[in-house]
Amino acid sequence: MNCFVSTSHVNAWSIRKGLRQFGLDCASLQPRAGLVPEASSTPCRGDAIFFTEEDSLLRYLAAGSDGYHFYPRSLPVPPDDKLAFAEAIKAIGESPVPYWAIADTLPTTPPSLPIVVKSRFSWRNGRKLPRGWVCVTAREYSDARVAMQQSGLFAEDFLIQEFMPDADVVSTCGFFDTLNHSRNLFLTTRKLLGQGGRLTTGVVVETIPDPGGLVPRTVAILDALRYRGPFEMEFVEDRQRGTYHVLELNMRFWMQHGLFIDGCGNRLLERYLDRDDSLPDAPLPAADVRLVWVDRLALLAAIARGRWDFLRAAWQHCRAARHEGARSVLYPDAGSTIRFCVVEMIRRIRGSLGREPEVSVRPLA
Repeated sequence: MNCFVSTSHVNAWSIRKGLRQFGLDCASLQPRAGLVPEASSTPCRGDAIFFTEEDSLLRYLAAGSDGYHFYPRSLPVPPDDKLAFAEAIKAIGESPVPYWAIADTLPTTPPSLPIVVKSRFSWRNGRKLPRGWVCVTAREYSDARVAMQQSGLFAEDFLIQEFMPDADVVSTCGFFDTLNHSRNLFLTTRKLLGQGGRLTTGVVVETIPDPGGLVPRTVAILDALRYRGPFEMEFVEDRQRGTYHVLELNMRFWMQHGLFIDGCGNRLLERYLDRDDSLPDAPLPAADVRLVWVDRLALLAAIARGRWDFLRAAWQHCRAARHEGARSVLYPDAGSTIRFCVVEMIRRIRGSLGREPEVSVRPLA
């Protein structure tokens, strides 16, 4: 069996790291390899495919996927439709982040403030869509409408969500099998530091005990969806209402899934490959796995840009967690990080000169 991963960034590198513990390797289906070498062939029947974004997963599901090994295989809601997911969980009595659907055009006035005009889909016809625009004022909302029109985007590809500044983002994540709950694997994590403006991606993420029954809620939702596969379900703490709202569900390998390699004996990939038949049923609870996951690429980028406040915040979070008994794990390793950054710098220089790079990225063995 050969293994393929859909991209070549940090979450793909993490898959490769985990597979090597099983004596396997993987190649990236993405042109111009990054942290994972580019595949020289296409997947064949019996090969395993690991998805780190929705576009490739949707294409394999739509094309008919018999013969390949991957999860998830079928779903009652599309894996990349945030509005359909919010409506599906609301129908079973769950509490999604308050939202408003958009019909033909974005309303001239916001239904509330602050809100986020959020992409309903991560991808559309192979095109990566912007994550959205946070609007705290009516002027920012007006600017978002203009930006959407100027970018040639369609309003029906977005939805409006209530925005909760400074709210904790907590995720349940792992592997879920609605047909066999003994295979279920959970960690609960909290984002300590992010990057990317107001809609941040996690740079420093810690494992925590379940803060309020989020794991049982996750089980109920994924059972209702008849879900089987890796997942990350994000929750937002609503301090005013005293509850956690469901933000979204990633039906793929998310950025920080390496926590299961370092903290749970690599059992996430074991389940994905169906190698867990003889393993104990009980997964490690989050309270017994005190880890802090750090995006090393983001730290190096912050050094290059002189973002010393950002670096200081990252250091303070890691130091505080270490004092509480947590262990920091940095992804990817130092050698792959430096090699990736050097090659990207060469690509940009060659691109500015109108020349294609002649070097491909291969992480250090």
